[in-house]
Amino acid sequence: MAVCLVCAQPISATQLGVNACRACAAFFKRTQLAGRNFICRQGDKKCLVQLKNKFACRSCRYAKCVRIGLNYDNPQRRQPRKRRSILDQVSDAYKESCERRLTAEKNIVQKHKLERLKKSSNYYKSTVCSFWEVFRLLTHESEFLFRKVLSGRVTENYAAEPFPFKSFVSRFNMIENFYLSPLYLTGSNSALSLMQYIDCANVESWLAKRNKEKRREDLESTFRGFARDFADMIVPMRKLKEPVTEREFHALVALAIFDSIADYEEVREEEMWRLRKKVFTELQEYYRTELGLRDFSRRLGNLMTCYYNAAEAGHLQRQEYRMYATMFNVLADDQVLSGIFLT
Repeated sequence: MAVCLVCAQPISATQLGVNACRACAAFFKRTQLAGRNFICRQGDKKCLVQLKNKFACRSCRYAKCVRIGLNYDNPQRRQPRKRRSILDQVSDAYKESCERRLTAEKNIVQKHKLERLKKSSNYYKSTVCSFWEVFRLLTHESEFLFRKVLSGRVTENYAAEPFPFKSFVSRFNMIENFYLSPLYLTGSNSALSLMQYIDCANVESWLAKRNKEKRREDLESTFRGFARDFADMIVPMRKLKEPVTEREFHALVALAIFDSIADYEEVREEEMWRLRKKVFTELQEYYRTELGLRDFSRRLGNLMTCYYNAAEAGHLQRQEYRMYATMFNVLADDQVLSGIFLT
């Protein structure tokens, strides 16, 4: 008859795939589940293990269970949930936002009867009236993205503060422009949204349907100047050998969120630097594992050039809209956009 290899009691069946009695197997499972550590009674870890002995050394009994190969993986034990990466969180929030934006933008395109770029394209030539509508939409969805990514990431409720969000809107708009324009458009065409574009070389057509402004020639001249400045920033980005990938775009959005908060004077700087460092860690992991790059210094350098150009373009955009409001009274009746750019 077989005996338990732990306590030498007779057995009729194995437990956990090993010649062990039920009592020793149950003792081993309880110890594993509780995560207990025992101290040898004699100190030399050579105690005699006998089941009938109520004062048997539990340390030596457990050590013997391990030695004979007892192993128990609890299927019901909950593994600690791994926190989603920042880039995955940005990806999920952006996709959710894009679904709503596309539905709304299709209605705007139909409402204004915009001209399609070409049959195979989902982009339409924007007008100033259609753009203001889509920009209000972008502002609303930017706020959703901003707060969604920050949720649970920072100790303070910076997402509720108006200043960081206002700083983020323009940065995000330009980052998305830099990402979408080379992906779907060519030449002097630049993406204004998910479905609208503008020809930076022909701004007159963009202003054609808006005739209410006084000093129209001055307005066109001002807009043309800003359009040239934006084009000077966008065109070099299209000459990069490696276009910005979707994952890199998500990294840029994350950096824009954290840097917008870092500009807020009451922020804890070390907290934002910790989050920025995590973004770069995840980005470098992407370069190594998915792109198979050992040396990604040039690619990362190009990406940061895109980022700082986008940040500069975002600052320029704020100057542009303030100019329209103060000099041409364009935003005076729009509370949403006035709240973003004029306060």
